[in-house]
Amino acid sequence: MKYYLTLFFLITIALGQQDPAAYPTQIKAIYSLSESSSISKEGIDSYIQYKYKKPTESLTQKEAAELITALQSGTVKLGQIKSFTQKSSSEPEPNSLELAAILEPGMSKLFHFRDRSVRQGTIESVENDIVVLITRTGKFRIPKTEFLSETADVTIRNGERYNGIVLAEKPESFLIRTNFGDATIQKTEIVAIKRFHGGIMAKESEDKRKFYKGDHELIHIFRDPTAFPLRTNTAYISGLSIGYGLTDRFMITSRFGSNFAGDINLHPRMQFYHRKTAKRERAMSYGFGFHRNYPIKTIVGNYSHAIKRITKNASGNQVGSQEYLNEDDLGDDAVDNALQNPDATMIYAEFYLVYSSRRVNPNGRGKIGYNIGIKTSNAFYKKNSMLSKGVGRSEYGVTLIDDYEWDNSALYAVPFRAWLSLEYDLRKDLKFLASTWVDNGWKTRSFGQVISDYSGNDGSSSFALDSRGGKAELFDFDFGFMYAMSETFRIGIHFNQPYIDFYWEFYEF
Repeated sequence: MKYYLTLFFLITIALGQQDPAAYPTQIKAIYSLSESSSISKEGIDSYIQYKYKKPTESLTQKEAAELITALQSGTVKLGQIKSFTQKSSSEPEPNSLELAAILEPGMSKLFHFRDRSVRQGTIESVENDIVVLITRTGKFRIPKTEFLSETADVTIRNGERYNGIVLAEKPESFLIRTNFGDATIQKTEIVAIKRFHGGIMAKESEDKRKFYKGDHELIHIFRDPTAFPLRTNTAYISGLSIGYGLTDRFMITSRFGSNFAGDINLHPRMQFYHRKTAKRERAMSYGFGFHRNYPIKTIVGNYSHAIKRITKNASGNQVGSQEYLNEDDLGDDAVDNALQNPDATMIYAEFYLVYSSRRVNPNGRGKIGYNIGIKTSNAFYKKNSMLSKGVGRSEYGVTLIDDYEWDNSALYAVPFRAWLSLEYDLRKDLKFLASTWVDNGWKTRSFGQVISDYSGNDGSSSFALDSRGGKAELFDFDFGFMYAMSETFRIGIHFNQPYIDFYWEFYEF
């Protein structure tokens, strides 16, 4: 009898200590407050299930009071409800995740674990169900049951598709074990990929954040070439030239504006040095330019700031100060007046050498790179014989004689250009570009002057930048962006001439 009385006494105390069930009025208040906060009945029920691990009707008085206070104060609102419900529905329980089927020494990649942590490392050994993982932060002994599986479904350019376990990942490739063997897949060849960790597909946002390279490989930055030629059997057209890649190391371009004017020209580029590792790619190329009938007018237009007009009277005395050919008050026919034969042409040749380096961005987003180059030409080959002497004209009834002369300073002894350009992948479809240079033939022009020059409205050749106008700048710089609208078409905008670029790969075998 004493036993039963004691048991009854303990149960009574235990029940008395339990928080009683919520009042119906409390449940009603929860739903009412939720509705006024634009939270649906299903939403608040999901939130309660996630937070309290029980249905709404099973709340205690204390829990209901806590929730009512939170709803009244705005601590719990629609945005938080969505966050909890999404997390609850999207994150599976650790025990339900798929474990790694293969763990071998030498596997090197980003490993995912049941506790949702990730570690970049290499497996040193696997013994007695313990994996020794080497990372930058140390050596870890981890049970095999903590490793999640990683699989991938990959489609490459030629249409081949691979589905299997990811054994290793390098900055430029995957190693995937399929049912029929191991496949090494270059990331540059991938057109579509789905990755799964623990049997759960990786979020799209994560796929977008990291990428091996941008959608466009640059053969030039603004007007300067890189050491990387066009891909084999690929043709392109830009705002100033067309080109074709004959091999992986040799390409030819041509300035179509000159071709339209009867100046047939070819610009071959040969890559004579190329080294590529998992993290870096380096190359050197040289290039030539040959123009059959290069207009003397174009040379004078490009170097107008180095050509001066000296005016004398009939007695041979200089009148006023000397003027340079790029000055606005000389008129649209200034170049024609300066030349002995405005229609004369010459065989024109140029040569350049460029070194390029690209490496994987440490943050995992594409690549960063730079290019260094020098360029010269035979533009000054006939400079002393191309200019006019003793050109007579009348101004306000006074006879004047004009002599045109090249600036004889050392700065204009040889045509030259040296440049340093940079590229940085911001996104897979967007690059940041920058360049700086030293060029004794460079002049800055406004956007309106560039349009007039390109269209030929200023008397210069169409589809070319050879106007006499502009301000001479020995040193200058530029920056802008290149956006890949598609896999073959890109458009760029920057803050120096020609201001707008486009690039279209229109044929590929």
